[in-house]
Amino acid sequence: MRRLPNDAGPEVRAEAEAFLLDSAQALDTDPLDKAGKHLYEVIAPEDAERRIGKQLEEQERRARENRTLSFGPVRDGMGTMFMRLDVPTLAILQALLDPLARPRPTGADGPDLRSSERRQADAFAELVVLAQAAASAPTRGGTRPRLTV
Repeated sequence: MRRLPNDAGPEVRAEAEAFLLDSAQALDTDPLDKAGKHLYEVIAPEDAERRIGKQLEEQERRARENRTLSFGPVRDGMGTMFMRLDVPTLAILQALLDPLARPRPTGADGPDLRSSERRQADAFAELVVLAQAAASAPTRGGTRPRLTV
């Protein structure tokens, strides 16, 4: 009720309050909160859109600030990478990995029996190689990073 704009008339406020009280008898807190937000969007769509836009901008800003990437210890020839990404960055990464992670067509070696997780890891490794080979790849000391074994 506090979200409703000041110019919402007493009749609108009374109807909104009655709707929420009736809903409160049948709904738990989360669905009731959703019903209240929907009611606000119906009564004051412009105000709701502005407020929701601000909330989304703040949520996206916090998500960008909380991105993390760290590497765990290397043991037995394997290392671990821990990543926490904001949704837009994660969506880009998934879009890049999906075509690379598809099962290989059945060939002379038979069908692709790799697990989904293995295909994703292989796709990430391939993506890293592609990024390294790109003309615009970052350099370190004037040379693109490379691994020699």
